[in-house]
This record gives sequence, C-alpha cells and structure tokens, in this order.
Amino acid sequence: MRSTTIRSLATVILTLSISAAAVASPSSASSGKSFMLYGKVLSVDLKAKTLTVADSYSDKIFLVKVPEGASIKITFGINSRYSEPQLRDVNRNDRVIARCKLTPREHLALLDDGRQAIVVTAN
Repeated sequence: MRSTTIRSLATVILTLSISAAAVASPSSASSGKSFMLYGKVLSVDLKAKTLTVADSYSDKIFLVKVPEGASIKITFGINSRYSEPQLRDVNRNDRVIARCKLTPREHLALLDDGRQAIVVTAN
C-alpha cells in the first residue's frame, strides 16, 4: 500500500517537472513569430539583400532581409507572373507578399531619410 502511494507521488512529481520544463523552454512559435507581410516595395538593395517595404495595413515600414531560397510573391508589378521570383526580380513600387519572421527582440533600423523600420527576415 505504501509503495503504491510512493510510486504514484513519484509519477506526479515527474510529470509536473517535465511539463514545467516544457513550458519554460523557448519554442519555435514564441522565439520567432512568423507573419505574412503585405506591402509596397519602397527600395531594393541587391548588395545587402534587403527590401524596404511599407505595410499595407499599418503605417509601419519593414526592412526585410532576404536570404537565398526565401519566397516572395509579387502581386502587382512587371514580374508578377513569376511563380518563384528572386530578389533581382523585385522592383520599386511592386506590391509583394512575404512570410517574415520576427526576431525575439524587435530591432529597429534607421533609414537614410530618417524613418525607422522594423527588421525582419523573409522565410
């Protein structure tokens, strides 16, 4: 009887400690939140591999880092019929959709004209 109680208590303690560790550890959802960015391209920098995009739904400006293989969809522009456009295919004033990932801490960048932009990475 006593050994059954001790085993039950040990099982409960083990379960609680594992669940507490799982909650405390950073998950991929909380460490880098992913979102869809719909906006107008303000500038393209091929050397730095970045886009400056004005969000369609808010007044925010995003500085989007575009690594190799990241997917960007051009919804309005000269190259809008490309199924998988590259960074070199994006032009100023194009409308784009990009899945972006926020860094754990929101970083701000200062643009040449004095405005601030939120730095994100395209997936």
